[in-house]
Amino acid sequence: MQLRKNFLIITLAFMFTLLFSTSANAQTTPKVDSQYWNANWRHVKLTSPWKIKLSQRYQDPKTKGWDRRTIKNRILPTGSEVYITKYLDHMTVSITKPNTTKAPAGLGKQSWRYLFKRNQMTFKLLNDEKFNGSVKLATQYKSASFREFPRNTWSLANIENSYDYSIQCFKVLFKNQSDLVQYEKYDGQYSEFLEASDGDVSDSSASDLEFFNNVKKQRQLYLSKAIKLTDSQKQYLVKPDNKNSVYQIYYNNKIYFTDFSNLRPYNTVVNWSDIDSNQSPNDYKKIVLAYGDEIYLFKGLKWNQTSQGKQITWTYDGYKWVK
Repeated sequence: MQLRKNFLIITLAFMFTLLFSTSANAQTTPKVDSQYWNANWRHVKLTSPWKIKLSQRYQDPKTKGWDRRTIKNRILPTGSEVYITKYLDHMTVSITKPNTTKAPAGLGKQSWRYLFKRNQMTFKLLNDEKFNGSVKLATQYKSASFREFPRNTWSLANIENSYDYSIQCFKVLFKNQSDLVQYEKYDGQYSEFLEASDGDVSDSSASDLEFFNNVKKQRQLYLSKAIKLTDSQKQYLVKPDNKNSVYQIYYNNKIYFTDFSNLRPYNTVVNWSDIDSNQSPNDYKKIVLAYGDEIYLFKGLKWNQTSQGKQITWTYDGYKWVK
């Protein structure tokens, strides 16, 4: 009985060790285009040789413009352990250990860099808790199955938020296509007039002002007939017309008409250094990633939830999302 108990304890301990092992071989290595490599130094081991170039920033004496030039080349052999961070289509390489885990935003005055090919993984993460920590691919989020809505097919859509989260985006729905066309006509004229006058119509001529006021009145007339949708957290059934940019949208058991602006088949976008979404990172059933996007979870990752003109920033602490 005691032997059996000891065997069980040893077996459980071995399984625990396998489960929580963070060796270089067990560590997940995100794709090259993942945001994991941006803004932070990561400690890696090369799995093939790298030809790196020492890039130097200089000012042209004639044009006074700034540019970069290569002043030295070097080959790093397979097995080299270096620190890297991504900048545009290059990896900035530090052969020595950086003083901080935070990487510079650009290439700096002088730096080693490596031009990588998209999704070509020629390195793996090392077991370095300070620089790498734990990283894993999130599998609980679903992704949009297309980049653009298929024609003449009903699909789920979201209202896209503005980059300025203080601005509340909305969609206007019309009972018939004719009202939509008229609204777009006057709305276009209204916007063009304001843009041409830099938003100030006070010094316009009498005839121009009469035209503007009429356009404004007609625009408001058709807008008063519309239904305004403002909830970016909800999903709506839409069907693009096969011939033009008019969309049918199913709302409150009726079909309305709208345009294609601000409608997206996703509600969450993976950016260069963070994530923008209409949803909370814990609303797994509601989140739809943009086509092709993947989320790698690592400590410090930011998630910006925007809805109804308000923004909440979540941070992944290595185990869960916290506000």
